[in-house]
Amino acid sequence: MAAKNITQCKVAPRRLAVLLGLYSSFTWSQDCNPAITATAPAKVFTLYKNGTALDTRSGLLWQRCSLGQRWDQDNKRCLGQALHQSWHKASNAAAAQLVGWRLPSVNELSALVESKCQSPAIDQTVFPDTPIDHFWTATPFVGQADYHWLVQFQFGENHVDKDSRGALLRLVKDLGSLKP
Repeated sequence: MAAKNITQCKVAPRRLAVLLGLYSSFTWSQDCNPAITATAPAKVFTLYKNGTALDTRSGLLWQRCSLGQRWDQDNKRCLGQALHQSWHKASNAAAAQLVGWRLPSVNELSALVESKCQSPAIDQTVFPDTPIDHFWTATPFVGQADYHWLVQFQFGENHVDKDSRGALLRLVKDLGSLKP
């Protein structure tokens, strides 16, 4: 029997995890390029002790933690595990929160993307412990009735997917001129 020529493929563990879609369960060190101008810097946010952040550009109030996590004011970070949910469960979870909290539009959530950073592509001073994963938006996809837009925070990309897939949720509130 002739020996078969087998080529070994060496893939770095991080790349393998990304290829397999496992990156959301890992914690990576954020990479930022100081030569690129910040698109969503911490200075445009007013941070509150209750775990919210006011975007002074838009007047929107954001939960600093993903749904399922809780704010730890002493350590200024999010604790616990973010919840993966279908779009319908995420929408219902948003509606079950205190008055005014909702799913953001794709444009609103995309405004949090920090283009000079990746893994995650968000300012970790304002939104610590943000999973490198997909987050639901309220924006439906025009081409398919059961699809919605998502924002992926590994590289800050937007895309659409079926409502039944699991993704995370960051809630927003229209604050207007009121403070929390």
